[in-house]
Amino acid sequence: MFNCKVCGDKLSPRLLHYPKAPGVSQRAGFDETHTLVELDIHQCCGCGLIQIPIEPVSYYRTALRSGHISPEMTQFREDRLDELEALGAKKILDVDAYPGPRIQDAPFDGFYFMQYLEHLPNPNEALRNLRANLVKDAVGIVGVPNFTMILAKGLFLEFTRDHLLYFTHETLAKTLMINGFELKGMKEYMNGYILCATVQRRPLLNLNKMEECRLQLKQEVEAYIGEKRIVIWGASHQTYALMLMLGITDKVEYIIDSNPSKQGIYAPGTFIPIVSPKVLDSYQGDKILVVAGGYNDEITAVIQRTHPTLQITCIEGGKLESKC
Repeated sequence: MFNCKVCGDKLSPRLLHYPKAPGVSQRAGFDETHTLVELDIHQCCGCGLIQIPIEPVSYYRTALRSGHISPEMTQFREDRLDELEALGAKKILDVDAYPGPRIQDAPFDGFYFMQYLEHLPNPNEALRNLRANLVKDAVGIVGVPNFTMILAKGLFLEFTRDHLLYFTHETLAKTLMINGFELKGMKEYMNGYILCATVQRRPLLNLNKMEECRLQLKQEVEAYIGEKRIVIWGASHQTYALMLMLGITDKVEYIIDSNPSKQGIYAPGTFIPIVSPKVLDSYQGDKILVVAGGYNDEITAVIQRTHPTLQITCIEGGKLESKC
């Protein structure tokens, strides 16, 4: 049983089988040159990536390109580097060997990763090593053989022992996003043979608003409760988090829930009892806080019908909202 080199899910049974294929496609003269291999083509059942589960060629850690011989490919490279410069990159890494955890002269604010990713037995490690050597807003271009076109035209000759991975538009995007890059665009070049993704190193999200909202809600809830104790309707994860994150457990008398399977037990981490709505018949207070997400309106309607004198307030969108 083989697993996907990108997402780790299991691979399909083989989709194609080629009993004889060259052992290498580059570097004639190696001992591998006259070796024949079998190529079994599989697809990941999770991310969909087409791949050949075989040991990589011995020289996979060094990219082998013929671009310097072709004026068209030379111009192609220069155009892509110009694109990176137009995006603000000034210090660009040309990835022509397997990127280690520490790359000389790092960090870089741009990178050019062309026709190499498809060779790698551990593409995630290579991309994450690369990401670790970039500044936080670095941009890059990743180019691979375009399996979307290869598949559409039935170009079976493009299967080679050197290429372990075969990227469509979708699977290239998934691979890059899994490894910490945001996709900014994707284009085909060289009569559709090369698929290029323009990416940016994904920044960490700014979660400061979460703490600002927590402090604001804490202030609102404490003012709403005052010196008395209240009851909460809704034995939900929101309620449990509310009591602990706002520090109001000592202000909650009990939690009400209509689900019999939740009644008669205690809220996690607080030892506040969860009870049936019938308890409201003997409730001496005048306020009730509803914390039930999408069920707020339904619960409010029940309370208004059965206990119309209670002042109902809900947590809506992270804020207090009166239902009186």
